[in-house]
Amino acid sequence: MTRRVRLHADRMFIETANSLLEQMTDKKYESGNIALASLIIISCATAIESCINQLFKHKINGTTFSNYDDLRLKSKIETILELSNTEVHWGEEPLQSCA
Repeated sequence: MTRRVRLHADRMFIETANSLLEQMTDKKYESGNIALASLIIISCATAIESCINQLFKHKINGTTFSNYDDLRLKSKIETILELSNTEVHWGEEPLQSCA
């Protein structure tokens, strides 16, 4: 019997970030904390990209995407915003922190 397993990468990366946050100490600039903070940032960025990739697997305004894996994260966000007729303003919230 063959079973299909569905991996929820976005949830996996967020759980990883949560467990790494719990491992951090109170000393901000301890070398271990800096390494953990780097892993947390990478996990969060990967979770965001995983969610965006899920959007690309579905039709957006009647458009189907087949080569979205080749796009960088910023290009993916711009594509989604353009398809929803939203102007991209990287210098304003909520995209200000993403640029």
